[in-house]
Amino acid sequence: MQKVAIVTGSSRGIGKEIALKLSAEGFAIVINYLSNKSAAEEVLGQIEKLSGKALIIKADISSKDESENLVEQTMKTFGRIDVLVNNAGITRDNLLVRMTLEEWQAVLQTNFTGIMNLTELVIDIMQKQDSGKIINLSSTVGVHGNAGQANYATAKSALLSYTKIKARELMPKIQVNAIAPGLVQTDMTAKFDLEKLSKTKLGRAASPSDIAECVVWLVKPSGNYITGQIIEIDGGLFLWADIEALAK
Repeated sequence: MQKVAIVTGSSRGIGKEIALKLSAEGFAIVINYLSNKSAAEEVLGQIEKLSGKALIIKADISSKDESENLVEQTMKTFGRIDVLVNNAGITRDNLLVRMTLEEWQAVLQTNFTGIMNLTELVIDIMQKQDSGKIINLSSTVGVHGNAGQANYATAKSALLSYTKIKARELMPKIQVNAIAPGLVQTDMTAKFDLEKLSKTKLGRAASPSDIAECVVWLVKPSGNYITGQIIEIDGGLFLWADIEALAK
């Protein structure tokens, strides 16, 4: 039976690359998007061109009702869920002293509470299947913090704790892990001067493919003995320079 993977926020960036690579590994893919339908259709076209199977579902994961619909539509079409990749997220950067309540709540709702709600829905299905893998896309700022991103860093840090808690609760049938990327070449990091990375660390910013390859490694049998782990993919970013300098 073909395995099924939900990849949230998979119409572009890291999520898109994860969806494409998991499709190449034989997974049926649920492409989730919020606003850019044409981008999601482009991902679908790429998958189908290579004889893959995929389904597009629009859903705002910050909404519990829309998350429920996402899971229901997946089950109606494919009948199972083997992998959940929680990739969708937003930013509302500001210094904490200037941050509005809306900016704080919006990021926490999408980047943590929404992910938790969706994950709990999927866990019920995985437990009935006696198997499943959950991968949470956190961030190095969730590990180390970063000025101007208190809301984002707090949500990503909470996601790391949640990852470890669920890994403990769901052993041994379901594995739960987190990936914490550094700066990756996506729309979200366009405000950073990524060229400065060429002077330090491994000499370049990460590509979405760098992150997606780790996801593939975790969902394949190679990741069957890995759970409750936080894998930082940052090219040694925090071994050297202050991340704030990259935004200047």
